[in-house]
Amino acid sequence: KILHARVKNRYAKSEASMLSPARSLHVKRVALLRALASLLRQSSVRFSGHSVSSEDSEDNATRPSLRSSPPPLIPKLKQNAVLQALASTVNELDHPFFMGRSITDPLAPVTRDKRMKYLMARDAGIKAAEYVIQQWPELFPSKGEVSPDIRPTRHVKQDSGEAALQRLIAQRSTDQALKVFDKFEKRGRKVSLETRNNLLELLSYAGVGNDVGVTNRSKFVEHQQSLNDSNDLEFIPINLAAVKKLSPIQASVDENQILVLSKSENHEHLKLKLPRKVWSLSNDAEMLFESMTERSGRTYDAIMLGLFKYKSYDRMFKLYFTMHKEGFQPSVSTYNYLLMALDHSDNSAAWEIAMELVKKMGSHPVVLPDTTTFNMLLKLSKRTGGSSRETAAAVFQEMLHVGLEPNLTTFMRLLQAYMYNNDPSVIIEIVDYLEQHPQLLRLESYFDLFFFEAAINVANHCGKSDIGARLVEMASKDCWHLVGDIDKFLSPYLVVVSWEKDIQTLMLTYRWLVSKYYRPKDWIYATIFQACAEAKRAECVVELWDDFKKFDVQLGSNQVVGRMHDVLGTITITDDMQCHRRVAEESWRMLLAKRILPDRRIIGGMVQVCARAKHYQKAWYYYAQFESYGYQPSSSALQCLLNCYAADKSNGHEVLETLRTMVESGHNKPSNYEQTCSDFGISVDFWCACFNVIVYSVTVICYAYL
Repeated sequence: KILHARVKNRYAKSEASMLSPARSLHVKRVALLRALASLLRQSSVRFSGHSVSSEDSEDNATRPSLRSSPPPLIPKLKQNAVLQALASTVNELDHPFFMGRSITDPLAPVTRDKRMKYLMARDAGIKAAEYVIQQWPELFPSKGEVSPDIRPTRHVKQDSGEAALQRLIAQRSTDQALKVFDKFEKRGRKVSLETRNNLLELLSYAGVGNDVGVTNRSKFVEHQQSLNDSNDLEFIPINLAAVKKLSPIQASVDENQILVLSKSENHEHLKLKLPRKVWSLSNDAEMLFESMTERSGRTYDAIMLGLFKYKSYDRMFKLYFTMHKEGFQPSVSTYNYLLMALDHSDNSAAWEIAMELVKKMGSHPVVLPDTTTFNMLLKLSKRTGGSSRETAAAVFQEMLHVGLEPNLTTFMRLLQAYMYNNDPSVIIEIVDYLEQHPQLLRLESYFDLFFFEAAINVANHCGKSDIGARLVEMASKDCWHLVGDIDKFLSPYLVVVSWEKDIQTLMLTYRWLVSKYYRPKDWIYATIFQACAEAKRAECVVELWDDFKKFDVQLGSNQVVGRMHDVLGTITITDDMQCHRRVAEESWRMLLAKRILPDRRIIGGMVQVCARAKHYQKAWYYYAQFESYGYQPSSSALQCLLNCYAADKSNGHEVLETLRTMVESGHNKPSNYEQTCSDFGISVDFWCACFNVIVYSVTVICYAYL
């Protein structure tokens, strides 16, 4: 009764409101459960606070005590009970599979290439996690139920003074570090030179206070008015003052006889690019640098790092000259940044400037070059023109002479310098050197990922499949992580193997790569089909086409289907003609689904395949497509139809129609027409008569025209 009264009083207004029946029932059910829970809590409190009298002592002795706490409303579940209950509701989804894996993951990309890389990366991540668990099991001590780690909050003592500023700099908190530094300046508190240098490096690298503008190669100011009049372009506000400061400077010689970087100003139109930060002479790093009365070489290194990042190369070289005037020597990393700035410039005297920088490194105090220094010199050796090969070889020998160990980037730069003179001979020596020193196959920089791609392109250029095989074998020895783009590495290798015209070796290589590492694109299949057509080996067509469909290769043009028909055109009537017809019709349907226009070669190939498979009705259907697509009928298709009719020896009427079609199409007399006519009882003079009629008709038309 109490429960009913509570529900009735609490929701009297809800019953009068306009609620749907389902919503009203839900509200009443929730209210009923809440009232029941409240009633049970009050009853438990009432029973626990009731004093037992002497008259009821005997009855209480025979029944259980009510002083104990009531049982919980929700019992404690066993471990994984919820997961076990939900397991019965989970079913396998019938989704297509890609590369043998389900693609039901919502994070999987949509495009085929990105999806393939995503799945491969996911599998590699699982293997890496399993390896870490096996090698270091102490990192994962317990797999059972672990109680939450509740630690008492401890009072962490905050740093004070310069230690607080150093902590903020280490945390890369630019705004907080600037506020603390400004407070120190206002109070006249001295900050050490090391802390100032660290703060300067943070501010210059973060670009605090820089302007937003366009690249220094865009003549924004000159073309602003003309572009603003266009209604098709949308502009973002840009600080014009910063753009004016970035006007390129011409090559000039200072008192140290070292050329300053130059930027050409012959751009006639503005290249629309996204705005980026450009270095401003009034930013926080410049203000801090100008306020520092005490400086060191580390001070200049810190600000030149930011200048290189924001591509203010002219200001970078000016500070370099000022640095030498004050008697400071840059670090090796700063020299590397200067060489990189030279590489980014279009100065024709970049190599001479680089040599001057190398000479400055030998002055007191001597700065020893590192591997990056020699790599940049190898890259700049292409600026020497025709002597880049000899220059690169001398730089590499000097690198070995000073005791530095080359890396993969070094060999890539050496290859590029040799190929600049169209000389791929160094690839053999590089592969031999790496096979003798396998410890060099390690990742040290980002550019190491491009060595294998550059090396396989050189092997492809000179047509050396053995060098390509050695590179692939080198990468397969736990070095696939050194290959930046597997597709750009293995595709040229398959191309250079196909040039050998050894179909057995080509198919073995294809099966090995596809089964483990690689999914070819459509142009690779076109290259393999071309090799099979030149070797007249059609037994691999069905396998290649089935892989093409299974891997969901995107068909970008009709090149693959055309090359496949070149292969099918080399075969004779065999037992596999039905399989070849299936492949040809599937490729035709794929072309139509992708809305790719079939060419004359593909239509003729369809006629020949259907004729060899004795599907003459289909063959004439595809022959009609010549007229549908506006092509001249192919004589080889009609010749194949005639040969198949002659081999079949079943219907002389079809032979006659084929011959008539050849005459009407204006084709030459077939080579086997006499044997064909005699087999079917047709007069041999039929072709000559038809041919004479055609010649006479053409003559009359020409005479009338004249």
